[in-house]
Amino acid sequence: MVRRIHEEARRLSRLIGEKWPTASQGSAAIDNRVLRVAGKSSSKGSSNDSSKAYKAGLSGPASEAENANDASNLNLDKRFNRAVGTSGANDRSEITSVLLALAYPDRIGKRREDGRYLLSNGRGASFTGQHGGNSAGVGSSAYIGRAISKAQHTIHYAPYIVAVDLDDQGTDSRIRLAVEVTKDALEQCMDDQIEHVVTVEWDKSAEAVRAREVIRLGAIVLHERPCPNPDADKVLAALIEGISRHPLAIGMLPWTKNARQLQARLAFLHHHRPHDWADVSDAALTASMADWLAPHLYGFSSRHDLQKLQVTALLEGLLPWNQRQQLDDEAPTHIAVPSGSRIAVDYTNPEQPVLAVRLQELFGMRETPRVAGGAVPLTLHLLSPAQRPVQVTQDLASFWRNTYFEVKKDLKGRYPKHYWPDDPLQAVATRRTKPSST
Repeated sequence: MVRRIHEEARRLSRLIGEKWPTASQGSAAIDNRVLRVAGKSSSKGSSNDSSKAYKAGLSGPASEAENANDASNLNLDKRFNRAVGTSGANDRSEITSVLLALAYPDRIGKRREDGRYLLSNGRGASFTGQHGGNSAGVGSSAYIGRAISKAQHTIHYAPYIVAVDLDDQGTDSRIRLAVEVTKDALEQCMDDQIEHVVTVEWDKSAEAVRAREVIRLGAIVLHERPCPNPDADKVLAALIEGISRHPLAIGMLPWTKNARQLQARLAFLHHHRPHDWADVSDAALTASMADWLAPHLYGFSSRHDLQKLQVTALLEGLLPWNQRQQLDDEAPTHIAVPSGSRIAVDYTNPEQPVLAVRLQELFGMRETPRVAGGAVPLTLHLLSPAQRPVQVTQDLASFWRNTYFEVKKDLKGRYPKHYWPDDPLQAVATRRTKPSST
């Protein structure tokens, strides 16, 4: 039975391709008489007989003799009905649609919101074509049958069609001939070509992974619904992909001030000792997420879930035990100065980490503090009492010898109540206006 149906489909396709008339005006719809014509052509005879049968079918209502000839196909109709589940009133119309779907499986189309069609082969098509045209196919489509009824124009709004004839030009082909087909008929008769797949993808607008059960015919989605229990590894892969493609990338994680400070310290050490310390830049972390981040993401599926992470702990986890012990010595977070204050080191620029400190708090300090095992001097931003830079140096000893007295003269004029000693190396450092001993 299946073989016979496919034979009928191929025969109908061949006859349409060889003998289908076109006109400069008309509807793109195929009327029900096509099946009657196809049935008559199955009798023995020449191709001219087939052509005459088509022309007879197109010329008007069937005669009593023609109706009698059609009876020879009723047995096939009945068996076809049982196979596809049709039941009577619209059997011939549905048989025509299904036969054409079997004949042209790559031209089955689903209507988009804008009125164009997505074909099962992945291409686009429309009744007006990409260059536009009149609505309802007038002036643009071939037709079958003499009159163009209002009902025939509904083919342009059919949810599913078989595009029997296309011009195959441009991005969207123009549909010159089509027949409506129901989704139910497609699901019953094209089941060998229908795929059931689960898609697990990153949804950019929702910033979350979405798992969907999809039933598709080629490029056409017939059904789609949420998948309640997607594969955990697929969700993880989609989440990693979503993070990597997001404009913020690794910046989607809940970075705290401490986490960024740790990242900067590690970046500083990598800059000066690239063979010993790992690259933890945003780009490097994004590229290696599958190694260091993925194990912590099972059970997560959205940007909201990512906010549960502790980024500082994750970065610390990248360090072997010996580097965790060395970190505070090699790149300390703070430096103690003579005033007793602990001043934070800014590692934003890995070439020149900065220590910004008020000048009065460094009285008595002879040399510039160094980091990275003494290899890198800090860049000192010496501040006024108002926290404004008055001098930038990496050589504190030279500053005391050569520049301090000029700076002192200026600061003493602007801040006369503050302590500006003549010998800064012997003076008492202070965080106040003046040391408590003076």
